[in-house]
Amino acid sequence: MKLKKIPDDNIARILTTYEPSDEILALTNNDMAPDEFLQITIDNKLYLDAISFLAHALPMRESIYWAYLTTNFLAAKFTDKELAVLKTVKDWFSSPDETTRRQNGKLAEDLKLKSGPAWLAEAVFWSGGSILPPESPATEAPPFLYAKAVIGAISLSIALNEEDEKTLIANYIHSLKIGFNLAQGGNGNI
Repeated sequence: MKLKKIPDDNIARILTTYEPSDEILALTNNDMAPDEFLQITIDNKLYLDAISFLAHALPMRESIYWAYLTTNFLAAKFTDKELAVLKTVKDWFSSPDETTRRQNGKLAEDLKLKSGPAWLAEAVFWSGGSILPPESPATEAPPFLYAKAVIGAISLSIALNEEDEKTLIANYIHSLKIGFNLAQGGNGNI
């Protein structure tokens, strides 16, 4: 099945944007279609491989939105500061301006990148524009740096909300369903 938001016919280009695990590389080949690759990751319970792949394969905005939807789904155990981050990230989707982007960077710094929402805010900060203070020479984030933060946001949100292994796996599956829905061109609401 062709994924609307992942225009690649195979996974070759996507796999050059990050370092897949040896385990998933042993089960796949570069000619494989993205949806087939994702199915293999899920069938083999290689959820972090699936998250890494989707974070890099989806367009940047959809990737960050996926992380937002996942963290928002798991928000019941977040602190007030972490909940404030979710609101600021939501504001960035409505108004993706420099002020909101930098505000997210400050929130990520304040939370010391110790939670899913903190990494989500960092993903927004790394989405474009300079990653240095405003008074410094402009320096763009390296390509796909936002994807690393998306992986952190999703993985930490799930791991820090773990009640038991069954819940952990259910949360990974739920997040991947959201990501897959976005890849198909959906709105992520499943």
